[in-house]
Amino acid sequence: MRVMISLICVICLIIVNSCATDDAVSERRYGQQLICHKGHTQAVSTADMFVHQDHGDAIGPCPEKQ
Repeated sequence: MRVMISLICVICLIIVNSCATDDAVSERRYGQQLICHKGHTQAVSTADMFVHQDHGDAIGPCPEKQ
């Protein structure tokens, strides 16, 4: 039983770490995508990308301001 609980805890930690967002584009990790969120380019996990897309954020970096 303790082994099962430990395994579940490890799986939960892996999932939480993979879903964490990192706003710094230069620190983008494998499995993260760039989105344009309220005029700022952010790197988010692929899972979070769909949530951002659902509320209107664009996939890819924000256009350069001129």
